[in-house]
Amino acid sequence: MKRLEITETQRVMLKLCQLCTSFVVVKSFIHRDQERRCEALSAPDNGDITPSTCESDPRHGDTCLRTCDRGYQPVGPMDIRRENGQWSDTAGFQCRVRECQALGEVDNGQITPPICSTRPLHGQTCVYECAPGYVVNGPNSNKCDNGQWKCPFSTCKDFEDPSFGETCPSEPVNYIAEEGRITATLDLELIKPTVTDNSGEVRLSSSPQVTSPHVFPEGITTVIYEAEDPTGNKAHCYFKVSVQVLRCSVLLAPANGKFENGTCGNVYGSSCRFAYNEGYKITGSVERKCVKKSDTDEAYWKYHRHLVICIKEEKGGCWAKNVYTLLLQRINSEMWPSYNTNCFFRCNRGFEAEKGSERVTCKETGQWDGDPLQCRAITCESMKIGSVEGLEVTPRSCINSNATIPYEIQCIFTCKDGYQLKGPGLKTCTRSKILENPSCEAPVFINCPNNNEVFADRGKISTIVHWPHPTAKDNSGFEPNVILPNKQPGVEFSSGVHVIIYKAEDRKGNTAECKFKVIVSDLYASEAPKNRNRPDNKGTNGVTLSGGIPSLRTQTSSGSLQSFTSTSSDGGDSPPAVPEKSNDAFLVPGLSILSFRPL
Repeated sequence: MKRLEITETQRVMLKLCQLCTSFVVVKSFIHRDQERRCEALSAPDNGDITPSTCESDPRHGDTCLRTCDRGYQPVGPMDIRRENGQWSDTAGFQCRVRECQALGEVDNGQITPPICSTRPLHGQTCVYECAPGYVVNGPNSNKCDNGQWKCPFSTCKDFEDPSFGETCPSEPVNYIAEEGRITATLDLELIKPTVTDNSGEVRLSSSPQVTSPHVFPEGITTVIYEAEDPTGNKAHCYFKVSVQVLRCSVLLAPANGKFENGTCGNVYGSSCRFAYNEGYKITGSVERKCVKKSDTDEAYWKYHRHLVICIKEEKGGCWAKNVYTLLLQRINSEMWPSYNTNCFFRCNRGFEAEKGSERVTCKETGQWDGDPLQCRAITCESMKIGSVEGLEVTPRSCINSNATIPYEIQCIFTCKDGYQLKGPGLKTCTRSKILENPSCEAPVFINCPNNNEVFADRGKISTIVHWPHPTAKDNSGFEPNVILPNKQPGVEFSSGVHVIIYKAEDRKGNTAECKFKVIVSDLYASEAPKNRNRPDNKGTNGVTLSGGIPSLRTQTSSGSLQSFTSTSSDGGDSPPAVPEKSNDAFLVPGLSILSFRPL
């Protein structure tokens, strides 16, 4: 049985009632008083109810207010009252969660989770994700808060530059100019690079502004393509277009002839025709055309062979079989040679007589008494050179070939770095047909020692001699091979004259010599004068003597005399010098007899 709770007033009344009435009457009074109270209310989900007594001890006439948490909105009456022991409304109120505006689709990206694009609720966090090549422009995420988004809406921004991939040429694009032109007309679609972009849209421009087909001049032209996407990202493709104009060698008009049009170009495709001067005629091809050699980038004159210019051959007049000059008179259609006419001939410059006569006479038979002069071109033989190390020759046929060098052709000789030319640098083929052979220099010694005069050690007839090894250099830049002498520095030399020879040889056999003498004098072979002090001789070079010692002279390889003079420390006068030119042996005080001869 439920226990009844009564107030203090009820207690007083109960005591009174106990005095005058029965227990049943009191119990009825208490129940009537409890009927004026309402049931305790509960706070709504995601909400609250005030005052707090509504949830514990609501009284008759109390008003309770229901509210919702943030992010939720009330549905139904928010306040209820107690009337006649009943609440005015207890079932119609609830707190409904608030919704945010659905996020639309993002170009080149997406929003996760999917509910963000349909029915995002309070507290939902939505994350932006962009496709490759794009980056979120704005916050990376957004949150629904009380029916509103906390941050502005983000987008996906393109940050990736367009790409030419492997289509941008890395090497110059080479073309040959069209025949007869110094330009090349190109279909740019063949070399235009292909560009791609993650946006699918790209604008391509070029500098210079070229349209296909485009005419490129001779030389190198730099072409720049620029690609730009709608966001402004750019990429560039740089490459070079090289146009080569093929040219034949410069064509000269033949002797006693000319070009039909006055001039002749030498660009691939050019055609030239020869004409003869008055009084001459042409044998051979009169037309030349500059054509391209198949499968090469070389051009040459087609039908290019020796052109023969002859004196006009008319009715038994003078005639010739090669290039020559008529000295006496010019034969032409208005003047015919008559009986006893003498015609004199000579070969033109660059030609020499081969056979025939320098003079022919017209006989009564109408025939010439001999054959006129026939000439042949002067040529020089290619020079034979043994060593060509470091030597550069233009043209190469000038040396060591079976080719002949045409008349007045210049052979140019130069040396590479580190070499020095010996001989003329320019030789021309002349009537002498002889060319002097140039060559590059042999190695040289840069510090060849002078003749070395020393004295024998005390009580001996020998001493140890020292000198630095000489250094050899070659203009080729390579270290030459140095052949050392039989006797090396630091060994013992006996008294007398010793010839020391170093030899240097480069890679091509050019040689050089370093030659000097080591002269060892036996100072104590006989007793020295008493007024002389002994030198402190320990077998080293450069001995200084006390008192006068005559000059020593030896012959060089050319036969002239070379002096070796000692010095005097006491200021004494030196004895008379040996005559400058002498092959005779002579005595030196304190020394044995030395004989000298050309080395």
